Amino acid sequence: MKFVVIATPVPSVDRTPLQAEETRAVQSLHRRGVIERVYSRVDGAQSFTFVEAESAAAAQAEIEHLPFYIAGAMTVEIHEVRHVL
Repeated sequence: MKFVVIATPVPSVDRTPLQAEETRAVQSLHRRGVIERVYSRVDGAQSFTFVEAESAAAAQAEIEHLPFYIAGAMTVEIHEVRHVL
């Protein structure tokens, strides 16, 4: 199943000290085939991560291991999506 994870930064949390660790964790998920693509709004207000997982709960479990999520530096919404075009 495919999901889009919409992540919104929490403005009161400084993500700078976590950035390198977050990047490594996202790259690891990409190498494992969990994350297919990541897009970011130009203004940095949100990111859109396309995830392959067996269920929404499985997608959520993968995201919950990311440093930004653990630190409360982002909120997420997870939606199942389907290919249309």
